Amino acid sequence: MLFNKLLAYGNKHFDIIKRVGHITDERVRPHIPTTDISESILTMMLSNLGSLNRFGAAASLGSLEAIVDAPSVSTIARSADTMDLDAIRKVLKEIYLAARRKKMIGDFCGRAIGILDGHEVTSSYISKCSHCRVRNVSKIEGVVKLQYYHSFVAFILAGEKFATMLDIEPILPGQGELTSAYRLLSRVCVNYPKAFEAVAGDGLYLAGNIFKLLKSHRKYGIAVLKDETRQLYEEAIALSGIVEPITYTNDRTNYRVWEHKIEGLWDSYKKEVTVIRSEETKVVGDIEEKADWMWVTSLPSTGNLENMVRI
Repeated sequence: MLFNKLLAYGNKHFDIIKRVGHITDERVRPHIPTTDISESILTMMLSNLGSLNRFGAAASLGSLEAIVDAPSVSTIARSADTMDLDAIRKVLKEIYLAARRKKMIGDFCGRAIGILDGHEVTSSYISKCSHCRVRNVSKIEGVVKLQYYHSFVAFILAGEKFATMLDIEPILPGQGELTSAYRLLSRVCVNYPKAFEAVAGDGLYLAGNIFKLLKSHRKYGIAVLKDETRQLYEEAIALSGIVEPITYTNDRTNYRVWEHKIEGLWDSYKKEVTVIRSEETKVVGDIEEKADWMWVTSLPSTGNLENMVRI
């Protein structure tokens, strides 16, 4: 059974069951130990059940009897709501350190790269809680149709073979993704000081406060540049017209890549940054597909431009 193999592997290399046994919650004199709750949640994740409802259905059919002594779904939910998040983060860090010592985690394109990315995990038109965000999804003017949802920002360590999630931070009601990302990044830089040298994100993360935070921890930022009103964008387009690009072909795609050092054109970050522009052309059948990408990075030297474009 695949689940048993996954669990055996986790116990062999990471003592996974022993580690999750250290997680506690805020219940007073609980009848069901937090260890049982943690093991049930771990079972749900490794079994790819996806939700407590599906886990509860599998447990009621007796499908999980040989794996875990599953409490009720409501008990799992109440316990999970008050679990010690710092204890969970400690488990994640211990697993990361063990994987690093065993050389299971490697760099991506020769660099240790972290990724910031926002995710939505659940939504409902009926159920809601105090932590829900809310939006109007009606497409009819004057009609309000509210949807309640949860979302978070994840910090992911990129790797050639697989990615590793190190931490997450919820996006709270009334807040934006960037606010959540700043809290997350502040914590990750302290908890994982040697895990990464640069952090990549989409155009949202081309923000002065993010780049300044990274610089204060001696790390670098990489973000997509797609706002045509930014002076950085206009300058990069102008420089590309007078500078010869580097050209190469990879996986039947032709690349023309420029690298521009620019300083003083980003109001919220006055330091020198590098703008990478990549024109990509690929022929699929009789159709020629074209893409034009730009990134901004505070890395002092991009080195191999082909690797930089892959990142």
